[in-house]
Amino acid sequence: MCSNSTEFIRRITDVLDEIIPTMPVHGGTPALIERVRQCIIKAAAEEQVSYEALLAVASAEVSTISQERTGHEGTSFSRTP
Repeated sequence: MCSNSTEFIRRITDVLDEIIPTMPVHGGTPALIERVRQCIIKAAAEEQVSYEALLAVASAEVSTISQERTGHEGTSFSRTP
Protein backbone atom coordinates (compact mmCIF):
# COMPACT_ATOMS: atom_id res chain seq x y z
CA MET A 1 0.00 0.00 0.00
CA CYS A 2 1.08 3.65 -0.15
CA SER A 3 3.60 4.85 2.36
CA ASN A 4 0.95 6.78 4.29
CA SER A 5 -2.80 7.20 4.35
CA THR A 6 -2.70 10.86 3.28
CA GLU A 7 -0.83 9.92 0.11
CA PHE A 8 -3.30 7.12 -0.61
CA ILE A 9 -6.35 9.32 -0.03
CA ARG A 10 -4.87 11.94 -2.37
CA ARG A 11 -4.29 9.28 -5.02
CA ILE A 12 -7.91 8.06 -4.74
CA THR A 13 -9.14 11.65 -5.01
CA ASP A 14 -6.96 12.31 -8.05
CA VAL A 15 -8.26 9.17 -9.79
CA LEU A 16 -11.88 10.05 -9.00
CA ASP A 17 -11.33 13.63 -10.21
CA GLU A 18 -10.09 12.27 -13.52
CA ILE A 19 -12.63 9.48 -14.00
CA ILE A 20 -15.89 11.19 -12.92
CA PRO A 21 -16.03 13.51 -15.96
CA THR A 22 -15.83 10.44 -18.23
CA MET A 23 -18.99 8.99 -16.73
CA PRO A 24 -22.05 9.13 -18.98
CA VAL A 25 -24.46 12.01 -18.43
CA HIS A 26 -26.02 11.73 -14.99
CA GLY A 27 -23.54 8.96 -14.23
CA GLY A 28 -21.74 10.82 -11.49
CA THR A 29 -24.34 10.17 -8.83
CA PRO A 30 -23.10 9.72 -5.27
CA ALA A 31 -23.96 6.00 -5.31
CA LEU A 32 -22.03 5.36 -8.54
CA ILE A 33 -19.07 7.43 -7.40
CA GLU A 34 -19.01 5.37 -4.21
CA ARG A 35 -19.10 2.20 -6.30
CA VAL A 36 -16.04 3.33 -8.25
CA ARG A 37 -14.31 4.40 -5.03
CA GLN A 38 -14.89 0.95 -3.54
CA CYS A 39 -13.34 -0.67 -6.62
CA ILE A 40 -10.28 1.53 -6.20
CA ILE A 41 -9.96 0.58 -2.53
CA LYS A 42 -10.35 -3.11 -3.35
CA ALA A 43 -7.62 -2.85 -6.00
CA ALA A 44 -5.34 -1.12 -3.53
CA ALA A 45 -5.94 -3.89 -1.00
CA GLU A 46 -4.72 -6.27 -3.70
CA GLU A 47 -1.50 -4.23 -3.99
CA GLN A 48 -2.49 -2.34 -7.16
CA VAL A 49 -1.52 1.07 -5.83
CA SER A 50 0.05 2.97 -8.71
CA TYR A 51 -1.97 5.83 -10.12
CA GLU A 52 -2.14 4.09 -13.49
CA ALA A 53 -3.37 0.81 -11.97
CA LEU A 54 -6.05 2.56 -9.93
CA LEU A 55 -7.13 4.60 -12.94
CA ALA A 56 -7.40 1.42 -15.03
CA VAL A 57 -9.60 -0.20 -12.37
CA ALA A 58 -11.80 2.89 -12.15
CA SER A 59 -12.08 3.10 -15.94
CA ALA A 60 -13.09 -0.55 -16.17
CA GLU A 61 -15.77 0.01 -13.52
CA VAL A 62 -17.13 3.06 -15.37
CA SER A 63 -17.33 0.93 -18.52
CA THR A 64 -19.23 -1.73 -16.59
CA ILE A 65 -21.62 0.89 -15.21
CA SER A 66 -22.19 2.27 -18.70
CA GLN A 67 -22.89 -1.20 -20.09
CA GLU A 68 -25.35 -1.91 -17.27
CA ARG A 69 -27.18 1.36 -17.91
CA THR A 70 -27.32 1.13 -21.70
CA GLY A 71 -27.18 -2.57 -22.35
CA HIS A 72 -24.29 -2.01 -24.79
CA GLU A 73 -20.96 -3.75 -24.68
CA GLY A 74 -17.62 -2.57 -25.96
CA THR A 75 -17.86 0.93 -24.52
CA SER A 76 -14.55 2.04 -23.14
CA PHE A 77 -13.61 5.18 -21.32
CA SER A 78 -10.13 6.53 -21.19
CA ARG A 79 -8.54 9.73 -20.13
CA THR A 80 -7.79 12.34 -22.71
CA PRO A 81 -4.23 13.56 -23.14
